[in-house]
Amino acid sequence: MTDTSCNGTATCSTCDKYYYLASKKCYTCQATTNCDYCNPKNPSNCLACADGYYLKSSTKSCILCSNVLTGCVECVSSKYCTTAASGYYLEVDNWGDQTGKAKQCGNTCATCSHGDTCDTCADGYKK
Repeated sequence: MTDTSCNGTATCSTCDKYYYLASKKCYTCQATTNCDYCNPKNPSNCLACADGYYLKSSTKSCILCSNVLTGCVECVSSKYCTTAASGYYLEVDNWGDQTGKAKQCGNTCATCSHGDTCDTCADGYKK
């Protein structure tokens, strides 16, 4: 599919997400779903993924973070989480650096910053 909305004349200099530029026109990426930007020379290869996905370099495809990292909603790889899901927190090491691992909050917490230190409590519990 071609996007002909550029400049009102079908001459494009840049394209929106999900499109790539070729011959001054924007064409739909053929990459897997959740690919924000694809390679113009190979539209089936993704260059950047939507939030909540990471780019698997070997296949140039987007992989859902929560499928490979339990408790993770955003990640940069299959081994490093950057945003934890509700009920999880990002682990930090002894120096205060994030380890890239999502850990589950204590049983009484709905959300937490660390382990059993609840930010909000689970149903039936209160601070």
